[in-house]
Amino acid sequence: MQIITDINKWQRKDRTLVAIGNFDGLHLGHQALLQELLKQSKAKQGISMVLTFEPHPLKVLSGFAPPLLTGSSRKERLLAQWGIDYLCKIPFDFTIADMAPNDFVRDILADCLGAWKILVGFNFTFGHKGLGDACLLQQIAQKKEIEVTIIPAVSLPLAAYRREASTKNRKNDLTLNLKSQILNPGLQVSPVSSTAIRNYLSLGQVKEANLMLGHAFSLEGQVVTGRKIGQALGFPTANLALDLSLQIPARGVYAVRAALAGRIYHGAANVGYRPTLGGADESNLEVCLLDYEGEDFYGSHLHVSFDHFFRLEQSFSGIEQLRQQISHDYQNALDFYRSQPLLAPIWS
Repeated sequence: MQIITDINKWQRKDRTLVAIGNFDGLHLGHQALLQELLKQSKAKQGISMVLTFEPHPLKVLSGFAPPLLTGSSRKERLLAQWGIDYLCKIPFDFTIADMAPNDFVRDILADCLGAWKILVGFNFTFGHKGLGDACLLQQIAQKKEIEVTIIPAVSLPLAAYRREASTKNRKNDLTLNLKSQILNPGLQVSPVSSTAIRNYLSLGQVKEANLMLGHAFSLEGQVVTGRKIGQALGFPTANLALDLSLQIPARGVYAVRAALAGRIYHGAANVGYRPTLGGADESNLEVCLLDYEGEDFYGSHLHVSFDHFFRLEQSFSGIEQLRQQISHDYQNALDFYRSQPLLAPIWS
């Protein structure tokens, strides 16, 4: 896959099919769009292109962007694995934001990219103040003999949750209090969206988030040197430096799978501030690998996929109580994976 960061240097090609969106998380809705893009490009012997914007438009328009499900480099890697020919990353600024819908189609899609066919999701918006939608895009593009395909919503039957009003804000890391209640004891059909996935993750509901993603939610980073307290307690852990621009799951303990040096290990992970050990300034991810017997992996790259939420982060009365709880969490993770649950695929 080739990456384009300056559309003015793009050499237009025949039969270019362009899918537009943020593709944050590459969830099932995005996958439906990509599948249709690849299907049409193959049938028409065309070129597949994904058009996205960086930074997130809301960061420019309001100064605040939602935490991302997928960082830029990982998104590039995943789109390449999908077999996309070109990724066009347009820098989003007020010039782009203020473009009238007609100008956006003419100047960007038609003149610069030479789009032959365009594919968007049902909730696509564009142009000044987001006045353009998928139907208007279809109308404008039709005048330029550009065909537009609108991908309908993908919906799943999932439990609905509500949040209690109380939240905690520490070092700009907003974490829900997690005293959520099921609105409906049954299932309700929910459209797949990045917003819904963020909400589920902020509540610790990784099962629902993973169902919407179509793969396991993951965080990745370099293993950094910690205080080695886990090792002293008999449970060596890998501490990951987290990118706080990404969505961090609810504080607590999870069953995880960790990819290290080409192998997948089962593990138990804690997301939080380590309150028993004096706390930390920022949210941390600590992973204890259940079946790892190698050497220290400081400096290694670790890819951690979340499978199941066990409990909230707690403050314990002392080190011994903490050690007992870690032992219990370790056993819970072993039992979880021994039960051979149906797990979401890992996308790394």
